[in-house]
Amino acid sequence: MAWTTEEQLEYLKRLPWSVSAEVTPENDLVLRIVELPAATGSGPVSNQKVAERDLWESLTETLRAYLQFGDPIPLPVDEPLPWTEPEQNAVKTQLRIDDEEIEMRDETAAMVTQEIISRELAAA
Repeated sequence: MAWTTEEQLEYLKRLPWSVSAEVTPENDLVLRIVELPAATGSGPVSNQKVAERDLWESLTETLRAYLQFGDPIPLPVDEPLPWTEPEQNAVKTQLRIDDEEIEMRDETAAMVTQEIISRELAAA
């Protein structure tokens, strides 16, 4: 299954990004994503929510640009992105339900199989 850009963005936004904060001489709060220096947010120290909202929007658009141009994204965790793993290495299972063949990843197949077994036991 191919990931859409929006699904990729949602996944990326949930990663544990490192945030640095500083207060400028003008008494503004500046927030930065350490791994992505282009992602910054700012606002008055008296209203931190403004800086947080600005940072979140900046992170989203920075990630969107990385994805759009296919550039490698500096991640806060040392794990491959799930959509970059080759499909041929993905373990898949084929099930036949009501004469319809369905192909799915093993973890999904296990849940579906468990559900089918539970229904059959309940009906017995």
